[in-house]
Amino acid sequence: MKTKAHTTIKTATKTKLNQNNSNSNSNKPSPTSTNLLGQSVSSTAYKSMLKAMRQMMSDDRIRLVLQKEGRNSIEEDWAIISQYKSFEEGVLEHAKITTLGEWGNSQLISIDYDTKSACFRVYNSTEALNQKEDNLCIGSYFLAGKLTSWCEKVFNVHCWPEQTKFLAKGDDYDEFIIAPTALSIESELARLVKSDKEICDNMAVVIKRLKNEITSRERAELAVAKLVYYDALTGVFNRRYFYEKLEEASSSVHHKQNICALLLIDLDYFKAINDSLGHNEGDKALIFVAEKLQSTIAQKEDAILARLGGDEFVILLPRLGSDKDEARQFATQIADKILEQSKQACILGGVEHFLTYSVGICLMTDSDLQAEEHLKHADNALYQSKLDGRDQYSFFSKKMQLIVDQKHTLSSELKVAIQKEQFILHFQPIFNGDNQLVSCEALVRWNHPKKGLLAADNFIKQAEDSRLIIALGEIVLKAAFKTLKEWEDRKMLDGFERLSINISPLHFMHPTFVEFVRKTLMQEGVNGNMIMIEITEHNMISNFKLSSAIMNSLSKLGLRFSIDDYGSGYSSLSYLHRLPFSELKIDRTFITHVLDNEKDQKIVGSILSLAHSLDIDALVEGVENNQQLEYLKKQKCKLFQGYHLGKPVSKDDFEEKYLLSS
Repeated sequence: MKTKAHTTIKTATKTKLNQNNSNSNSNKPSPTSTNLLGQSVSSTAYKSMLKAMRQMMSDDRIRLVLQKEGRNSIEEDWAIISQYKSFEEGVLEHAKITTLGEWGNSQLISIDYDTKSACFRVYNSTEALNQKEDNLCIGSYFLAGKLTSWCEKVFNVHCWPEQTKFLAKGDDYDEFIIAPTALSIESELARLVKSDKEICDNMAVVIKRLKNEITSRERAELAVAKLVYYDALTGVFNRRYFYEKLEEASSSVHHKQNICALLLIDLDYFKAINDSLGHNEGDKALIFVAEKLQSTIAQKEDAILARLGGDEFVILLPRLGSDKDEARQFATQIADKILEQSKQACILGGVEHFLTYSVGICLMTDSDLQAEEHLKHADNALYQSKLDGRDQYSFFSKKMQLIVDQKHTLSSELKVAIQKEQFILHFQPIFNGDNQLVSCEALVRWNHPKKGLLAADNFIKQAEDSRLIIALGEIVLKAAFKTLKEWEDRKMLDGFERLSINISPLHFMHPTFVEFVRKTLMQEGVNGNMIMIEITEHNMISNFKLSSAIMNSLSKLGLRFSIDDYGSGYSSLSYLHRLPFSELKIDRTFITHVLDNEKDQKIVGSILSLAHSLDIDALVEGVENNQQLEYLKKQKCKLFQGYHLGKPVSKDDFEEKYLLSS
């Protein structure tokens, strides 16, 4: 039965709701569009709006959107939302008053939408229960059954008494919570929607408008993201996006012991493509590479491919699990697929090109490392792949890190050595067939403050890798020219034909090389005819056109050229008659066993015959004993260099032993 208290509270509830409507009408904007639902608001739609409203109430983006768009109606829109929130709170507070008959009055006081539960307050239940001999405690099965039965009628769900639990006890009431598996307030909402349709309609308009503005904003954000996070040329992710994801991956390694993998990828000889075919064809190559690399990670949805810049790409493989062997195996599979791509031709300049890749792999297993350190490890592994001949992959290891650290230390020391001019020249004599000194080769030495005198083999490669070879090469050239001028002024060059200087390919190809040589010759007052520049075969083959232009410019200054280590590289005949070479320097590897190796004898004989036919001098380096010397003389070789004839010595020792003694 309905009690007087129930009737009074229900009337008060209706009055409060009407007052809420009345108070808000003056500020409430009229709907600017038709009803979102196009019909009477159903309970399902009402609940959807409830959910959307809750999300928006906790979403700061709405305020930002409205403020950035300069909306004049922001206060009005928010007034409707605030009004609606009050309306919902009113529903929860006064939604339903019913009776449990002789057990007392029951009131729904809250609904938890997250846990799908409802809390009831039952008045006078303690007194009623105490009057019953067969019910001795609050929360008895009988009372629970009454509540669940009521819920089944009101909420249209099937409940079990076990789902009703006692919560708390007040002075004149007891609280129970019922958590059916699918709490439904459909019937009650239907009633509320029917009586408060205007509020719902206004909310529909507001929600639709805010949703549209959020959608527009999200589309704009997506367009901006395309610019911010994607590479404009290839369409893959860019450096910025990759670094954000790398930070996340590094964090997952730290907190979850989850292994990730990095694959750093370089397109082999990309510079040659740009130089020979042009940048447009180079761009086509990069687009082709991006497409092929993307296909290699198609099987792993969360894998990320990004272009870091130039021809450098990176693949991030997150969440590979906790088994290191399995993670390594998966990374290996991806690397194998990358290398397989070289079998697919890329059409550049109308010609098929088969592009190859060098790959460095780092398994992110160390939780103490920062994201940047993982990337550095992958870069170290990539460098190793290049050293090993390219078109392959390498995994980072601690041994590799040790080597890298040593190289880094060496680079730092080289910079200091260049600044403090710790380099000096040694000179090795070159003799003709009559054992007469005709020239010498200038060889750089590092007077290391701790390690003593270091030969070039200990630091030249690192100087090239760190691009310090340009500054070092200029030191060598200037010191050599200055020494030659000093010998000339002291009348010590009787019978001396030229001074040989070995030039690094990087320095030889540098844009400032020719001008530096010209200025230094003038400053030191040296005749260019006294200088022999030694360059390697690979230096010319890699860029024949540029090499030819540089050699022709230096020839006008009087300089001559020698092919260093001839026979160890391409040994091409095509450039011998097209470039101004004066000398072939036969590689020492053919001399070591020339006395007992028939193949070496034939190779040396062929090179000497070639030099004679082209009227080019042939110089044999690496002569270690008299037997080798006599054999080579019989083969009509005219110039000799090696430890048997004279080791590299300091400037003072060279003067005393070879120049002053003559």
